[in-house]
Amino acid sequence: MPIKRAGIFSGVIWIIVGLLVYGLTVLLGASQTGGFLALLSGPGVVRWVGAQHGIRGKRAWTGTSLVALGVLFVAVALGSCAGAMLVYG
Repeated sequence: MPIKRAGIFSGVIWIIVGLLVYGLTVLLGASQTGGFLALLSGPGVVRWVGAQHGIRGKRAWTGTSLVALGVLFVAVALGSCAGAMLVYG
């Protein structure tokens, strides 16, 4: 259970950190760089949250990372869908 919980927390925090990084770089005029940096922030976030939840072992880290990627994938898919509905009605 801690693997699943850590993965979900990692995914949610990754989304929040990514939005903050991307928003900051858009304000600075470098949105493509911001998107790349937001994507790269993921492994650091997963490592930090996993360490807070006491994740140990390669298999546990792999599971936590996969759950975090799943949360990110669902968030991007729903966000893209909502954005398209706003733009196209």
